[in-house]
Amino acid sequence: MQSVNAHPLTSPDESISAPLRRRNPSFALFLSLIYPGLGHLYVGLRKNALWIISMQTLSFLVIANGTGMLHGAAVLTVPSLYCFAAIDAYLDAREWNAGVTSLLFRTNPRIAATLNLLTKGFGYFYLGDRIKGIICFLLITAIQGVLIAHPNVWTSILGPFAQVLIAADGYRIARQRLYKAHPELAPAPEAAENVVDQANQGGLPHSIASALLAVIVVAMLLGYGTLRAIGTQNLKLAGTIEHGPNGLTYDDKSEHFALTVPEDWDFASYRDGSLMFKGDGCSIILLERMTLNSVGTLLDADQKSLLKHHTDAEITYPHLALGQRAAEGFEAVFKSKSGTLIHQRFIEKRRGLKVFFLVESWVDNNQRALLNRADSTVNL
Repeated sequence: MQSVNAHPLTSPDESISAPLRRRNPSFALFLSLIYPGLGHLYVGLRKNALWIISMQTLSFLVIANGTGMLHGAAVLTVPSLYCFAAIDAYLDAREWNAGVTSLLFRTNPRIAATLNLLTKGFGYFYLGDRIKGIICFLLITAIQGVLIAHPNVWTSILGPFAQVLIAADGYRIARQRLYKAHPELAPAPEAAENVVDQANQGGLPHSIASALLAVIVVAMLLGYGTLRAIGTQNLKLAGTIEHGPNGLTYDDKSEHFALTVPEDWDFASYRDGSLMFKGDGCSIILLERMTLNSVGTLLDADQKSLLKHHTDAEITYPHLALGQRAAEGFEAVFKSKSGTLIHQRFIEKRRGLKVFFLVESWVDNNQRALLNRADSTVNL
């Protein structure tokens, strides 16, 4: 029996025949909950399993180390693939047992919806609507570009919501085509059963499995929405400050983060979760944030906030690093109310879902040299 997309360039055999070996839908669901793709591997859809496992693993790596729009795409991909894999593996096993796997060739609603969600319209390519796919991709990209230019809680939610809408549309179109070509797969009226239900008697009731899958999807959506909503809130720093042979060291062992400044500097913590180290004519503000937003989006917001208070500020973009790792940020020069020329450098570095911020201020090059030495001590 061919898998849903095992041979996308060949003509599938559309006959219904019982498989030589049945699959347990509940076990396929359980394996997918362990790691997306394992359920498909169990069912026998090896190519599907390969791309799901590969995409999920790659997305985890991008979340841990990526920046910009690539990071944002990976953040959306991880929960989406997790939900898709759990639902699809369970239903694939049921369809396998009914011998109808090949009937879903090029018209699988779940695949069309997921592709549209993750690629802004490639689900239409899967369905053969190439022009619609191109228009949709360009339109959604333009809309999200406008939303990114005005970052806040609502715009960060509206961007993914646009992709959810086209995912629903892809599912609707594929479902209509599938049931038109194969009415025997459509939901049966009232108490009757379609061919898939008839082939999957016993085991975990379909209603319970559906409820479990709904809980998984809702939990993923709530988690994603919560992380979006708290993306502008600072976390309370959990590290300790100690006087050592190299100076005053902030060390957060749980985050594997450390920063050392000169011994004679002062420090103070604030209610917003930030920590300030202050020397003669210079300072470092350290804060940490759990956010799904890209570092670039956060930096844009910081820059707009600074320019709102200092309209005459000059912005530059030097090459930045924390410890031995490249970082993102910008540098601003502006005059204080007393007429003093102030330099500020905003440095941000992502690790996983957390972003570490350093805001450094100084008034002359001697202090900048001290700050450079502090930056070189960062362990992240």
